[in-house]
Amino acid sequence: MIGQKKDRWLFLKKAYPFCNEIRNLIRRTVYEIEIKYYFCGTAELMCVLSSTKAESEVNRQSAVH
Repeated sequence: MIGQKKDRWLFLKKAYPFCNEIRNLIRRTVYEIEIKYYFCGTAELMCVLSSTKAESEVNRQSAVH
């Protein structure tokens, strides 16, 4: 029982840095993806807002005439 615990502890001790690297890699990847989506989303939102603004401007002008 004690031998198994020791082996497991050694395994965890060896595996931990590796797990840490993977965790950091995943975190970095997710962060980069989030940034890309955030900027894409912002750009799309700006396009939508500017197009609706232009449409409302056109509608307002046509309503005046």
